[in-house]
Amino acid sequence: MIQRKTRLTPFWPQFQEFFPLALLILATLLASPAVAPAKDLDADLQLSGRRLRAAFQPVVAAARKSTVEVWCQNKHVAMGVVIDSEGHILTKASELQANPTCRFYDDSEIRSKLLAADREYDLALLHVDKDELHPIQWAETDMQEMGRWVITPGLEASPVAVGVSSVKSLDIPKIRGKAWLGIEMDVAVEQAKIQSIRPFSSASRSGLRSGDIILQVSDIVVENRDKMFNALKGYSPGDSLFVRVLRGQEYLNFQVTLGRSNEDHFHRQAIQNRMGAKLSTRRAGFQGIMQHDTVMSSHDCGGPLLNLDGDAIGLNIARGGRTESYAVPVSILRQRIEELQSGRLAVKLPDHVLPDVPNVELVSRETEVVETILPEPPPLPEN
Repeated sequence: MIQRKTRLTPFWPQFQEFFPLALLILATLLASPAVAPAKDLDADLQLSGRRLRAAFQPVVAAARKSTVEVWCQNKHVAMGVVIDSEGHILTKASELQANPTCRFYDDSEIRSKLLAADREYDLALLHVDKDELHPIQWAETDMQEMGRWVITPGLEASPVAVGVSSVKSLDIPKIRGKAWLGIEMDVAVEQAKIQSIRPFSSASRSGLRSGDIILQVSDIVVENRDKMFNALKGYSPGDSLFVRVLRGQEYLNFQVTLGRSNEDHFHRQAIQNRMGAKLSTRRAGFQGIMQHDTVMSSHDCGGPLLNLDGDAIGLNIARGGRTESYAVPVSILRQRIEELQSGRLAVKLPDHVLPDVPNVELVSRETEVVETILPEPPPLPEN
């Protein structure tokens, strides 16, 4: 009679090595008292918590007087920072609409004028007529050591948010994918007439409406739907463009920051990035920026980022992901501010070729004063 040999499973050698350790762990658990479940950290003590932010009030005491909120169409769209006593304010360009209003720590609100825009770093230079301004105190150099506290001031005594610096210098390439305006065209007419607008799209945020007839995209005159679609082909997500429409008996002007096609809206990475605060529409295409893990909303970008001495080490420029916020460091800001104030990046209302429509008056979407029509948007990022 043939004796059958017992065949060991392939994992038996590994099990023999692990078995003594498993016995030791089991004995320790049996001899130890029951372990209480972990308790969540008090919400007030978390990074965005009230008590933790209050601990940084001395840090932002001076800088909050230099910080402004930028409002467009009764909506808070960005932060800004006073850079000199002449009324110049630096902010994030792609969030701006017509006639931005600046709100200060003393509750004053002043209509500003857009002077210049920097397409490379999405910066805009505004001007306000206000006395007793408090220019920001810039740090002498960029933050050299990572893992340090960084603080984002607001208008209140406590900062808007706090975080930790992550990467000193980082290049963020432009977002790949199809730019998305979020409109459906009326195919019953030859004109580029908007039939419907998708909720939460770029068109919806900018103020475009169903029934608007698109006449111009940046410097391209649009005679029909095909011309409009061709005009949009050269743009990428995050690009800003000027759009002029005919609404009823008025020519209206808009600045639109294009979003990304929602084709990957439900992809895992997209879902994870959307957790927490809303991301910035223009959040890529930067070079040499600093990354930190501050959890902030997109409308908190455009203002200063401080170190523990209360000096501005940069300007928050984009909310890029679930744990990623970006800031333009002070060394680059000094160069860009000089360029913005030189006049070479001045924003001017371009010459437009408009169709001959009888009884149509050129007016602003907010006022009938022609001089306050939305200027030309920032130049588009280079490929």
